[in-house]
Amino acid sequence: MIDNQSLIIRMGELEERINLQNQEIENLRKEFSELNEKLTLLVQLEVNVQLESKFNYMKQEFDNYKNELNSRFNNNNNNINNINDNDLNNNNNYNYNNRIAFDNTTPHYNNFGNIHKELQNLANELNNDRESFTERMNSLRNMYNNQYNFNF
Repeated sequence: MIDNQSLIIRMGELEERINLQNQEIENLRKEFSELNEKLTLLVQLEVNVQLESKFNYMKQEFDNYKNELNSRFNNNNNNINNINDNDLNNNNNYNYNNRIAFDNTTPHYNNFGNIHKELQNLANELNNDRESFTERMNSLRNMYNNQYNFNF
């Protein structure tokens, strides 16, 4: 009977140790979960910082393109106004071959007007949609490069 009683006591001690170890495991799981949440927040923060940095860079690039295109647009408008004054013939009919065209069906003297309008639209949408901003900047860059190469 002593053996049974000492076995029962020993089993009680082991059960108590098991309960303490289970409690420690539960505490470690909670700590792991909290650390995992903190890590996730840090990763999200780092991603947001990188995105914000890239966005600021692209916004600066956009502003540079906008300023350059505004300058070219204003210069070309002055040149076009001079050309338009010379394009009136004796019957006061406008020579349509030398005008700026804002569609894809007539010959283009230049496309800076379209680019300027598109930049204004893009500036209005800039803070609303960052993803399409990159695509539209690439599209505008291509439009500008194509037009710049066409004119020079």
